[in-house]
Amino acid sequence: MGMTYKVGPKGQVVLPKQVRDRLGIEPGDEVTVEDINDEVRIRRVEVPVTLRGLLSDPTDEIPLTRQLELDHRWEIAHDEMRQAEWDMMAKTKSDSEATMRRLEKLQLSASSQQASL
Repeated sequence: MGMTYKVGPKGQVVLPKQVRDRLGIEPGDEVTVEDINDEVRIRRVEVPVTLRGLLSDPTDEIPLTRQLELDHRWEIAHDEMRQAEWDMMAKTKSDSEATMRRLEKLQLSASSQQASL
């Protein structure tokens, strides 16, 4: 049988240091409390292993997040350039069509003048 401890006014119980040390419970750690057949079970919550930095390569000159950001900015600039090219092609086509219409009018008027002579 274990030692007896008093419950404080807020319902708190101090876990003995030897138990905390054995279970690896430190201040700020989370624990679960289970009520099982009139007994209380306190267990340390397993902290998931962090994935931060897992895929990083210390030999990389540019961190992965920075490289992704640069790639994204390049894609945006590339898309903007492509759109500008399309806009310029559309304007050129429109200008060419207008020029062709003017030439046709000039040819018609020249033909009309020759016919009147």
